[in-house]
Amino acid sequence: MRGIPRYARNRGKVVKRHGAVLLVLVAGLVGCSAEKPQQATKAAETVADVEVYVVPAADSSAARPLTVASTLAVEREADLIAQEEGRLMEVTADMGQRVKQGELLAKLDASRLRKQIDQDRAEARMLEAASKQADVLRQAAEVELQRQGELRKEGLGSLRDYDRARFNLDAYRIEIVKAAAEYDRAKAKVEDDEIRLARMDIRAPFDGIVSRRYARVGQSLLRDEKVLRLTELRPLLVRFTVPESARHAAATGAVVDVFPADAATGPSKARVVRTSMVVDAASGSLECTAQLVEPVAAGLVPGMAVDVRIPGAIPLAQAGATVPAAALRRTGEDRADLFVVMGDRLQKRSVKIGHESASGVQVLSGLSGGERIVARLSDKLQDGMPVRVR
Repeated sequence: MRGIPRYARNRGKVVKRHGAVLLVLVAGLVGCSAEKPQQATKAAETVADVEVYVVPAADSSAARPLTVASTLAVEREADLIAQEEGRLMEVTADMGQRVKQGELLAKLDASRLRKQIDQDRAEARMLEAASKQADVLRQAAEVELQRQGELRKEGLGSLRDYDRARFNLDAYRIEIVKAAAEYDRAKAKVEDDEIRLARMDIRAPFDGIVSRRYARVGQSLLRDEKVLRLTELRPLLVRFTVPESARHAAATGAVVDVFPADAATGPSKARVVRTSMVVDAASGSLECTAQLVEPVAAGLVPGMAVDVRIPGAIPLAQAGATVPAAALRRTGEDRADLFVVMGDRLQKRSVKIGHESASGVQVLSGLSGGERIVARLSDKLQDGMPVRVR
């Protein structure tokens, strides 16, 4: 630095200091200008108020039950029809009435059919008499042929008379066959008329209750037109489907719980009596039938909506969690989207779902116990949106 005056050296240092200060000021101004848009963006974001549902932790003590919706049914229920055409003359059992097997429930007008039966029976008697007469004539023809044969041996009879007697016998034999066939046909017609007459009376095919009435007295009915519906009251059955993985819990002999949907009566026990051996390829499920164990509450009747709970149907590895149906938006047969609250923002997540029941939808994978999800979806919610939990 020799040869450079001191004041020059000091001036250079001052310039450097001023340059550094300017750089710091410029950087600060740039930073402030960059923060202002970010702050403005944050201020412009909409904060959504959401209600959350906390996913319950998995129960490690036992497998979870499976709940499915169904209806009560009976093994035997039939619509009683008019098997013949006729006017409905009488209904002896109305709706709500209990009846026994074989009891008369309704009658059709059979007056015309009875007249037809009388005519057919008279025709049959006449044909029977003709058949007997033909048999008598055959016997006479046999005697005449025998006599002509003896005369021929003695040389007293002619060949023409013998042939005439033989032809007459053959003719009478044919008449006997013909008369017998006509008589059999007439008897068959009478029997058919008697069957039709019996069908004019509508009787109960089993013990039950008249659950519906279709026709009115005096109405002209066609064949196969409905008259009454008869329903068996006991035993009560419930049919339901379970996934293939729950086959062990719904095997024949297993006991399930049946809850009326209207909660009018308490839960009942039912024992599985049939389990399908064939799995439906489309749904991956199989059908089961359970019979309610007696005594059954009087309020339980066929057609009532119920929930069937199968204990131990879902193994621990598949138990997952049950969440409100309103929290999910289905995207496929076994997939759905939901929003998880992560801190103060939403995170969209796709999960695998299982069976749906009155208590909610089963989530098989994609959620953990303790996570918070939006309890009710809205079209306004988006991935990454800030939220405020109510």
